[in-house]
Amino acid sequence: MNARIMFIVAILIGFVVAMPTSHAYQAPEKLVDKVRVSIDKGIQYLRDMEKGRGNWELDAESNIRKGGWTSLAMLSLLNCGVPPEDEMMKRGLEYLRGIPPSQTYTVGLQTMVFCLAKQPQDRDRIQRNVDWLKSAKLKDGWSYGERAFGSGDNSNTQYALLGLHHRWPFQSANHWC
Repeated sequence: MNARIMFIVAILIGFVVAMPTSHAYQAPEKLVDKVRVSIDKGIQYLRDMEKGRGNWELDAESNIRKGGWTSLAMLSLLNCGVPPEDEMMKRGLEYLRGIPPSQTYTVGLQTMVFCLAKQPQDRDRIQRNVDWLKSAKLKDGWSYGERAFGSGDNSNTQYALLGLHHRWPFQSANHWC
């Protein structure tokens, strides 16, 4: 008899533990709210770091790959929903427009930004960057610059391919990236 009661109690405990609670249904909403707050904080952080300069080139290291950090920040902002019409984004786009292609990392990121911003005046820049990436390709990928020799490396190849991927659907004057 004791075994039968223990068995029934165990089943009842199993049902109680398995039953959904209102807390379980609220958890995803709370997570979504936390993610939104984090995204907003990230956007504000990048706004604060830009300081009206139009770029995020903050130190000597960032100037080695001029435009790279700015492109990365702008790509993040665009993906978080900051529109290209935002004053900070306008300044950033203007800064990037003044940087000619010279390093794979920057050219790939810059191309992604121009494609996502969808500004008509950047169409020729997108094509210029695509042409540069095509000419900079080594037989096994991309390296740091156009006149590179030796082997490609995975990091630069990744940025080149991402830039080309964003450009891929941009096949005619009427179709954006």
